[in-house]
Amino acid sequence: MQIAERFKLSESTVFQIVEDLCGILVEKLIVKDIRWADSEAQERTADFFEDSYGFEGIIRCIDGTHIPVFKPLLGSQDFYTRKQIYTIQLQVVCDKRLMFTQIFAGCCGGSHDSYVLQNSDLYLDHESQIK
Repeated sequence: MQIAERFKLSESTVFQIVEDLCGILVEKLIVKDIRWADSEAQERTADFFEDSYGFEGIIRCIDGTHIPVFKPLLGSQDFYTRKQIYTIQLQVVCDKRLMFTQIFAGCCGGSHDSYVLQNSDLYLDHESQIK
């Protein structure tokens, strides 16, 4: 298992971490399934952002953060950030209620934000998700 090797963990530890994380996401964060809004919901969201903040055509907010990790065994320089720590990147998209509508994780911490976006499902599936 590449993750176990990269982060100096046993496969059983990686399995337990993934299982725990999935359980937390399902139990605490995902009230409804994470999905892209239909056209009507996108229009209501755009109206909200325009009325509230004066920005036209906004249907979602996107941002990223870094999740600290132990120094990977392989390719560690790719995970090393300008803040001098090792991370993987997490990109999230949320709606006006701050509900997640898209989550993407796994790019090396040293990757540029544009690289993370271009490798995310949001970007790769943009034709089917953005009208």
